[in-house]
Amino acid sequence: MGLLLQIFGVIFLLILIFIVVAVLTIRSKLRSFVKEFEGLAKTMAVVPSRIHLEKNAEAYWEKPEATVPLIEPLMSLGFEKVGNFQIEELDGLHLEAWINPSKSVSSVVYQHPKAGTFIDFWTHFEDGTRITFANTAAGAGVEHEPGHDSRRFPDLGTRALYEKFLAERPQKPARPVSAETFVEVYERVYAEAQDWRNARGGVSKAELRAIGESAGGSYDEDVIEATHEFTERHAMEQLDESIRERFLEETKMSAVDWERVRDRVIVIHDKMTEEIYEEVIGPWVDEDVFEQFDNEEGVPPRALFARMNRELSDASKFKHLGKVSSPVEADIYAAPEY
Repeated sequence: MGLLLQIFGVIFLLILIFIVVAVLTIRSKLRSFVKEFEGLAKTMAVVPSRIHLEKNAEAYWEKPEATVPLIEPLMSLGFEKVGNFQIEELDGLHLEAWINPSKSVSSVVYQHPKAGTFIDFWTHFEDGTRITFANTAAGAGVEHEPGHDSRRFPDLGTRALYEKFLAERPQKPARPVSAETFVEVYERVYAEAQDWRNARGGVSKAELRAIGESAGGSYDEDVIEATHEFTERHAMEQLDESIRERFLEETKMSAVDWERVRDRVIVIHDKMTEEIYEEVIGPWVDEDVFEQFDNEEGVPPRALFARMNRELSDASKFKHLGKVSSPVEADIYAAPEY
């Protein structure tokens, strides 16, 4: 597990690059293009920051001739079936989950109209690392978070892939697997991987170049820059949502108190770009405040905002509601009521 985000990330990015190329052929001003493109891209099926598995009573394979050969060997290899699922946020994706408790190995057979059909095996270790083997080349070009060893062997069948996985898997304490915890673990690990990706600003320009080249294309810097600008903004939006989610999990605020301020809540963290920082606080402060606290010295956003807030009048101050340390360190404030 872990390749899912990479694979759908590549699919989405290739679609974005295609649109960027199409629009840049008729647009001369990159900035105006990006603003128009952002609205278009948001109507598409973007890679979600969270997924939810829905269990199906039976398998729904559009191409059973591709999935059956991958599934048939699993029981003889010591696996037991967890169930068939679909992911509501990823249209068209169907998967069948299996586990081998004695070996602490999980396996999923996937089928999707664009991603194809493939199987993967993975183990999570007690030290927080994990390893994944898959028999697909899809997802190449997208990096994965530290501590996740992800390898692809597109020519191997189920038995050969599993034997290779066991032979090369690190010999260290592994976390147990069970049918009861499969869904929770799957959804959590996906969320953690996406939070890591969003915290680093989404997809890097180097990744975009590699993805383009893997698809047989070569794109100039205008295309890379425009695609990166959108993905970075989208990553910051998802990161903001994840921070709010974590704050609500950890805060001692009552539901009533939260409802009173939720429309005035802002999140400040040091991964924010200067543009996004200004957009977040802009509706709540006067223009002269921006000029007074212009960030010429490159002060991190959290420190800059705290400095500004100390200088505001009591009536204009933001109330510090708390902070979180994950997925990134961030401060949560409530803007003043006017």
